[in-house]
Amino acid sequence: MTPRPLHRSLLFWLGVPGLIFCLWAWTRSNSRQTTFMAEIPPICYAEFTSKAGFLEYLFLASEPGTSPQFLSYDDPLRLDPSWLPPAIAPEIHPKDPFDTNAHHTRIAWWFITLIYTLLWLAMNATWRHHKHRQMKRIAIPPNDEFPASNEELKES
Repeated sequence: MTPRPLHRSLLFWLGVPGLIFCLWAWTRSNSRQTTFMAEIPPICYAEFTSKAGFLEYLFLASEPGTSPQFLSYDDPLRLDPSWLPPAIAPEIHPKDPFDTNAHHTRIAWWFITLIYTLLWLAMNATWRHHKHRQMKRIAIPPNDEFPASNEELKES
């Protein structure tokens, strides 16, 4: 017995929206700049920007005494983007060069899409392998449980 075809697997269909999102974000980042910022006072300030084929993220320590803020904006991109920029590029000019807790990195959308696709396919392959082994175990019982022939039945 073999497991269901891949296109009938729930795990396969649950991964499709994530892949579509990655592809959409990659193509959109080449024509628009989208930024989402969140500040949660006791924890951190976080900023995510998608532009020029990259997803940039910045994490800083939040300043005390500020209120929670959430902001997002969308602008046309005025750069000439590359479809395959370097996979990971550390940012040269962080927003606050004196903050040692700042973390600012740029990851290419094609790299995010590749990693997502590889993990998704690996999960599908692992699940199919598990199901195949489970079906083999159910379909063929071990020899010691059932007699090999009718003569063994008559002897006992």
